[in-house]
Amino acid sequence: MFYTADDNRFIYSGRIDDEKKDAPVFAYPATNVRVRFKGTKVSAKMICTETDWRCFFGYFIDGQHGHQEFFYDGNEHEYLLGENLCDCWHELMIFKRQDQCHYMTFLGIDAEDIERPAENPEKKIEIIGDSISCGEVSEAVGFEGQLDPDCKGEFSNAYYSYGWILARKLNAEIHITSESGIALISNTGYFNQTAEDGSNAQGMEDCFDYIEFNRYLHNGEKKPWDFSRWTPDIVILALGQNDANPGDIMENDFYGEKANEWRRRYRAFIEKLMGLYPKAEIICTTAIMIHSLMWDAAIDKVVKEIASDRVHHFLYSRTASATPGHVRISEATEMADELKAFIDRMQK
Repeated sequence: MFYTADDNRFIYSGRIDDEKKDAPVFAYPATNVRVRFKGTKVSAKMICTETDWRCFFGYFIDGQHGHQEFFYDGNEHEYLLGENLCDCWHELMIFKRQDQCHYMTFLGIDAEDIERPAENPEKKIEIIGDSISCGEVSEAVGFEGQLDPDCKGEFSNAYYSYGWILARKLNAEIHITSESGIALISNTGYFNQTAEDGSNAQGMEDCFDYIEFNRYLHNGEKKPWDFSRWTPDIVILALGQNDANPGDIMENDFYGEKANEWRRRYRAFIEKLMGLYPKAEIICTTAIMIHSLMWDAAIDKVVKEIASDRVHHFLYSRTASATPGHVRISEATEMADELKAFIDRMQK
């Protein structure tokens, strides 16, 4: 029997465009749907809207991890997730592995019966960052501490991002409000840039308020997010790696006009978060991927100027020094462990 996506026995997590209740759109990594199903076989119907990347979805059946590549024609397709299962109740989660290189529309599942699973955890964490926060190239096991292998999405998996690992360690619900290549300010960074100088790149300042924001998908429409729907207890703000494109303004001229302007805008973004989430702890950080430590110095300067007991600056033991490539599973676990220790101390 087919159960449509608007069935109230499904539990969703993430910034979801559910204007069409029977066809919710997943844009951000880690966005997911969970349900319990009965029977020996289960499949899901979905639609993929994508750019020029290879796009995959992930799923778990009773803790067993699987993934499949989408069909890219923009039409509805049915994907077999499991068969020859025991004729009993099973736990299912379907999730978005990647960032806004594609949108995933969930239509429902085919199973013998379904029931509502356990509710989402009460504690809530939001990660605002770039490709490292998305879990980009995280499954390239064997490339720890190295440049990325040639790939076009097949190694990217938000489930193994440091944020989702951290959320599991803290028994928290996660929203990964992140995008690969993104910087704080538009016309810098790499996200949707159209020229070597970074011009026309989309920045987090102009994307954060939205669910869908990739101008090359959905006819360029940006769908606003209603912040009253979900409020995090902890926000991890992890920007500052892509902001050195097209020029490393912090390394080259820390007190120059452009560096000062970045710090002013970074402070304004933090203060915006403080207003949106008046009780949340905000942790400002970068990552262990190699970059100039002057960005961490800039973040530290802003945090000290704000001087709020709920805005923190955190440095990993290997900040800016561990790898020239993206963060692999073991390295993401290292980051999650250090973040958890910091959060445990912070909350004492």
